[in-house]
Amino acid sequence: MSKKKRSVLCIDDEEIIRITIGDFLEDSGYLIYEAENGENGLEKFRKNRPDIVLVDLSMPDIDGLEVLSEVVKESPETPVIVISGTGILHDAIEALRLGAWNYITKPIRDLAVLEFAVRQAIEKADLIRETRFYKENLEKMVQQRTRELEDAHTQLRQAQKMEAIGTLAGGIAHDFNNTLGAITGYTQLTLYKLPKESPLRNYLDQVLNASYRAKDLVDQILTFSRRREKAERIPVQIAAIVKEDLKMLRAPIPSTIEIRQDIEDDTGTIEADPTQIHQVIMNLCTNAAHAMEKSGGVLEVSMTRTDFDEQEASLHPDLKPGSFVKLTVKDTGHGIPSGIMDRVFDPYFTTKEPGEGTGLGLAVVHGIIKSHEGAISVESSPGKGTTFHVYFPGTSEIKKSQEVKTVDEPSLGRHEYVLFIDDDKVLAYMGQKALEHIGYKVDTRTDSIEALEVFRKTPDLFDLVITDLTMPGLTGEDLALEMMKIRPDIPVILCTGYSERISDESAVATGVRRLLLKPLELNNLAKVIREVLDKKNET
Repeated sequence: MSKKKRSVLCIDDEEIIRITIGDFLEDSGYLIYEAENGENGLEKFRKNRPDIVLVDLSMPDIDGLEVLSEVVKESPETPVIVISGTGILHDAIEALRLGAWNYITKPIRDLAVLEFAVRQAIEKADLIRETRFYKENLEKMVQQRTRELEDAHTQLRQAQKMEAIGTLAGGIAHDFNNTLGAITGYTQLTLYKLPKESPLRNYLDQVLNASYRAKDLVDQILTFSRRREKAERIPVQIAAIVKEDLKMLRAPIPSTIEIRQDIEDDTGTIEADPTQIHQVIMNLCTNAAHAMEKSGGVLEVSMTRTDFDEQEASLHPDLKPGSFVKLTVKDTGHGIPSGIMDRVFDPYFTTKEPGEGTGLGLAVVHGIIKSHEGAISVESSPGKGTTFHVYFPGTSEIKKSQEVKTVDEPSLGRHEYVLFIDDDKVLAYMGQKALEHIGYKVDTRTDSIEALEVFRKTPDLFDLVITDLTMPGLTGEDLALEMMKIRPDIPVILCTGYSERISDESAVATGVRRLLLKPLELNNLAKVIREVLDKKNET
């Protein structure tokens, strides 16, 4: 492959000089352009962009210094050599001041000197361009690396925030579930005392259901804070979830924002994790509210059933033809600029002020929807608001309406002796009364070390131990291990409001028979106790 010829533009009003210089340089391997005056020379410079310009100093109309000034202004990296027949020092100084790379006087007795000057100037220009190229690329690499480090630092800060939130959520879950345990326990005990025809039973049933719903909310908090990776998919009536979430959102959303809903009752069900659906709705609606926070507006949420054929499904690459539940969240806020529309689902991307958002909301929403084999699209115009369309694959399975839970009589005990330990006095007393109600003898302790001493003195007195996990002194896990050292066959049931460090599998591996999560539902507790004791008797 032949090397590309370097080009030279020779501007001189004397034809013989142009021909002499041109022939010599052409023989040396250069491509030559000629111009007889300054005006023509500038035209050829702009048209051909030569690698170097040789210009005579003295020419009519536009002289060499004017040509030099224009070339330097338009292309500072193009070398210009001024050739002069005057030999005046002032001319040389002025040419160099204006940007000439060299100054050669006529007559040029040895054209090899000119060719050397041309070659040297072109090599210098190449070196300058190469240096600039590497400098610009180095700056780009530094800027890119700086952005990457800033992004990594931002992600680290967000991860630390999420970890802190998760730790806080775990603590709240533990204490809240203990409180719910007292509410549900005493409510159930009251129900057992009431005649079946009492009108008060319905009120107490509602208290129980509210408590169970509160427990579900704790599960949601744990999932949102990523302390619990729960992804159970069940048939869900998404319309009911949307209506419930809109009721919850009314309080925190400013009264200057009107909430409208148009939700069809026959949208059917989807296979989904209800907690994640709550998360999608909450994120989309709070984002919409934030866009209208200053000026107010309308938040409109609608839901309908729709069917896509092959052609319609092709408009959404993630969807296949079939039946879908379409959720639309629309606001009249400031809208999204077209330049960032493609980035709204990117993790950590946010247009909010520092401290107002993590940039995770829409990224999480996108991930949840995609994991449910759905799709999400966005439409927006600056000043006219934003609309999100979410599509979830519909199912033919119909979920029955949730019925109010009622309390039936639990499995009865056979006067077995239970040692019940919980450092919360309210829960300890409630546990004693509940177990006595269903036929057990109970010794209650609120101090784990004291409970161990009681057991050490009379290990054969007890048929079963039920202990809380998190207690001062000895944890429930350590207490169980110490008791099983004294009497290996003693069945132990461990209870906890919330713990990340123990699971059903790890509890059973230590010898504990069952792990129960608070709040304890008395029917379930009675059933588990009966199963554990009956299994012990079988062996």
